[in-house]
Amino acid sequence: MEGKNLQQEVAELKNLTKRNIEYSKKILEMEEKQRRYILWIKIINLIKLFIILIPIILALIYLPPIVQDFFAKYKELFGPGGFFLEFLQR
Repeated sequence: MEGKNLQQEVAELKNLTKRNIEYSKKILEMEEKQRRYILWIKIINLIKLFIILIPIILALIYLPPIVQDFFAKYKELFGPGGFFLEFLQR
């Protein structure tokens, strides 16, 4: 009788071990999917960051000369002795 209980317990432990291994495999598969999902989220966030930063950097590089030229022309037209003031005084 004692041997039969022992065999039943061993069989039950083997069954529990197999179920545990199956659950562990499923958990590992889900974890791998989550890891890939998080990786893609990080890549997309980097792309978004570059889409925002690249125009700002280009604006900082190319806009100052353009703005300076604009204000130079503006002062030439509207500043003291500028074209429009002479035109209005006539």
